[in-house]
Amino acid sequence: MSTHPPVGPEVDTTPRPLPVRQKISGRYVELEPLHPRHAPALWQAVKSGTESGDNSWAYMGYGPFASQDALAKFIADFSTTHDPIAWAVRPISTGLATGWLTLMEIQPKNAAIELGNIW
Repeated sequence: MSTHPPVGPEVDTTPRPLPVRQKISGRYVELEPLHPRHAPALWQAVKSGTESGDNSWAYMGYGPFASQDALAKFIADFSTTHDPIAWAVRPISTGLATGWLTLMEIQPKNAAIELGNIW
């Protein structure tokens, strides 16, 4: 059957598996499942951002955090959710967790996933 405009080749409609919580290594960063052990390094990133007038929390539904303890408590909860699934971002050049991101709106049936909560 011909369509106008063409829609491209058929896609595999098999539902996809849920993301696995395991380290993902790339050229410049590693993504690790977010864990409370990341709190000290992430607190250092929070503090360095604050000193430079950082507005990185402006569009988040949480933060900024008043203390390392407050951040650690947030991470302890945030790291256990299943949608979104949170990942610590660790640049290979430093080895320190400096932010996070999430995989969210996970739809295995539609082979769809959204990247969000990028800090």
